[in-house]
Amino acid sequence: MPNLIDYVHWRGDLSFDQCPVGEVDELLFSQLAYISFGPFVPTLKLFPHYVTLQSAAQRLLEYDSEGKRIHQHSFMWKNLRTLLETCAQAPRYRDIPLCAYVDELTEETQFAAICFLLPGEMNVIAFRGTDDSVTGWKEDLLMALSDPIPAQVRSAEYLSMLSPLLTGKLLLTGHSKGGNLSVFAACKADESIRSRIDRIANLDGPGFSRALRQSLDTADIRDKVRIILPESSVVGRLLEQEENISAVVEAKALGLLQHDAFTWQVVGNRLIRAEGMTPYSEYMTVVARDFLNSLSETQREEFLREVFETLSHMDARTLRDAPAAFFSALPQMVKSLRTVDKEHKDKVLRLMVDLGEAALRTLVSNIQKKGKELLPSPGSKDASSIDKDA
Repeated sequence: MPNLIDYVHWRGDLSFDQCPVGEVDELLFSQLAYISFGPFVPTLKLFPHYVTLQSAAQRLLEYDSEGKRIHQHSFMWKNLRTLLETCAQAPRYRDIPLCAYVDELTEETQFAAICFLLPGEMNVIAFRGTDDSVTGWKEDLLMALSDPIPAQVRSAEYLSMLSPLLTGKLLLTGHSKGGNLSVFAACKADESIRSRIDRIANLDGPGFSRALRQSLDTADIRDKVRIILPESSVVGRLLEQEENISAVVEAKALGLLQHDAFTWQVVGNRLIRAEGMTPYSEYMTVVARDFLNSLSETQREEFLREVFETLSHMDARTLRDAPAAFFSALPQMVKSLRTVDKEHKDKVLRLMVDLGEAALRTLVSNIQKKGKELLPSPGSKDASSIDKDA
C-alpha cells in the first residue's frame, strides 16, 4: 500500500504553486527532521546561510551512507535514507533551502529542529520526535509530570529566536514528541509570533500532564492545531489533549507499530482516512490513563526516579542496548517504591500485563482476519472478556 515515499514519486514533479503544502508534506517534513545532518546544514547561529535539500542529501550520503559515522536512528535509517534520496531527486523538494539546524543530545536533553524555507514565504519548522537515545525516552517519561521537560523549554527558545529572522508565515510540524514540542513552542510564543503561525501539525504526538496543560495559554492557537493519529494510536492519546482529533488515518502495521509514520497510508495528496479509532487504541488508552490518574504527583516522581536509576545502571546509550535489562529489572523497580502502597504496585505490574495481552490479542486478530488490525468489536464475546479482565 502507498506511503510517504510513494507520495514523493507521485507528486514530486509538482511545484508548491501547483500543489500547496498539505498534510502529507507536513508528515514528510516531520520525518526529515529525524535525520542527523551533522555539519551539512547550517546551524541557527549561522542564519541566513542555508543549503538546498539536494546538496545536504548529497554531502551527507557521500560521507555517511550507512548512518554510522554520524549517529542516525538505527530503527528508522533505512526508510529515512530512501526518503531523503527520493526527495533530493524530486523537483518539488530538491531546491528547498534548509537552515537553522539544531541537534542537541546531553544526559538531560534530546532536542533537534530544522527549518525548511518554502516558496511564497512559508517557513516550515520541524521538531524531531524521540530518537533511539535513552535520554529521549527519559524525557518522554517526564512528560507525565507537571514541569516542562528540557526539550519543551528548548523548543520554545528555538521558535522565539528563529521566528524574528524569518519573513512570512510559519508552519510548525512534528511527529511523536516533535508534535508535542510544536504545540508547546506555540503556546509559549509571543503574540507577534503566534499571529504568524498558519497551522501546527501534531502527528501522533502525546498531550500534556493535566497540571502543565492547565498552565499553557492555548486560546490563540487552539484552532490552528491539527492532531492526526493512526487508527490504533497509543502514543498520540497519552496524557491530555485539549484540541480535538482532526483526522484518524489508516496504517499498515500492528498496534503500537502504527506509530511509524512510514506505515501511514497515502492517496494523492491526502492521508487515507480510517473509520475511527480501533478498539485496540481505545482499550490501551483507558488502561494507561487509568494507571497514571491513580498515582499522585509524588508517586509518579518516585516511580520515574526508580526507572531512571535502572536506566543509568544499564550503561546503555541507545534503546537497542536497553530493553532486556530494563524489563528484567521492572519487578524490582516496582517493589522498591516506598510511597506507593501494594494496590498501586500491583497496578504497575497489571498495566504491563494488560498492555502485553492487548498487543497479543491484536496480533492474533490480525492473523485471523489477514487484514485490518482490530481487537474484537464492542459487544462481542471476546470484547466482553477484555472488559472483564480490564
